[in-house]
Amino acid sequence: MKIPWRPLLFGGITALAALATHRGYSAFHDGVRPFVRDVAEGRQERPEAARTTWDMSAGFVYHYAIPTSLATGVMGKHLLGLPADWIGIRLRKAPLVVGAGLLWGAAASCAVSGAHWIFGNLPRPIDSELIEIGRPLLAMMPLIPVVAAASQFGVRRGGLVVGAVTTAAYVAAAVTDLEAAPAVAFGIGAVVHIILATRQRVDEPPPLPEPLAAGRQEVRRGTLPLMVIGALLAVGTSLFWLAGEPASVMLVGLGHPLEAALIGLYSWIGFVPLVTYTALASRAYTSAGMPDGVLALGLLIPFAPAAAVAGAAGMWAELWGVGRFERLMSRYPGLHGAGAAIRDGLLLVSEIALLVGGFITANAMWPGVGLFVVGGFWLLNEVSGTRVMRVAIGPLAAILVGLAANVRVWIS
Repeated sequence: MKIPWRPLLFGGITALAALATHRGYSAFHDGVRPFVRDVAEGRQERPEAARTTWDMSAGFVYHYAIPTSLATGVMGKHLLGLPADWIGIRLRKAPLVVGAGLLWGAAASCAVSGAHWIFGNLPRPIDSELIEIGRPLLAMMPLIPVVAAASQFGVRRGGLVVGAVTTAAYVAAAVTDLEAAPAVAFGIGAVVHIILATRQRVDEPPPLPEPLAAGRQEVRRGTLPLMVIGALLAVGTSLFWLAGEPASVMLVGLGHPLEAALIGLYSWIGFVPLVTYTALASRAYTSAGMPDGVLALGLLIPFAPAAAVAGAAGMWAELWGVGRFERLMSRYPGLHGAGAAIRDGLLLVSEIALLVGGFITANAMWPGVGLFVVGGFWLLNEVSGTRVMRVAIGPLAAILVGLAANVRVWIS
């Protein structure tokens, strides 16, 4: 009998993350972290906190994770982490939390894998075409640090500088290895952006406020379970079963784990200011580590046992270094601004690239009609106040076009 390793792995991740949330050690969502300790220690009612958690998380599950996971067959981290928050907060008994986490992780694994298998066994298979939605993102990923630098420093002082260096690196790398050019250009552009962000230095940063200093010790209470979660997350990415942001999910689906890891490491820098402050203030950490550092380690180490060690070590380093990260942010104030700029750049480029990919893929599956459907989805979403996150429009509309094309085949 073949052991279902994939559902067991995802079930274990969700169960441990839910238990860590239940005990107030951590929370996946940045908005949940400020009150997770209050819930664990009985100062806030679980049903009310669970409703708040669901309201904040549902959109990310529906729009941020499901479309790209279904398109690629690669599990997005939000499908595990956000439900784990809700389970850990809503249920009162630890055994129920663990059981519900195992059940959800295994069920989500089967749903994602099963849906992608169905896409590949339709009368007109669409599985390989849906993965191609991420192809424009691969070419456009060097624009992420360009947009981030322009957002932080302005177009002239940041965007043009990083853009010129990135373009030169892209052209130079493309001469010898066109396939490696996006990764090379992205890496160089990201380094230049961080150098610009660290030009401003404070010789004597102010001391860490007492409440934050106390939180430095408190976040380490859950070191052991969080290290196990880090190990399992890294194993999942090393096997290319799991990825972080939608951009990383699409790149792993395309078979470009290095590029996905580079985006993960850049995203890690972008989330250091946000996660560090919320962790110290709330005395709880993030269940998956700072996005997406631990996941990126697994992508860079395609050998599961070594990835597990690296994931656990990475989570330990984050937990025990969170105070140092805050001091680093105080010494280099530009890194605070870089955090928000990186997140904005990653989201904006992902939105445009996946929309273009959705247009191309949908038109390949049903010429003319595909363009009409994807464009119609985007425009209706815009005039209705973007009820669906923009990053989901391209993949979601392309999936619907592919299914509609199969209905057309059945009818004819």
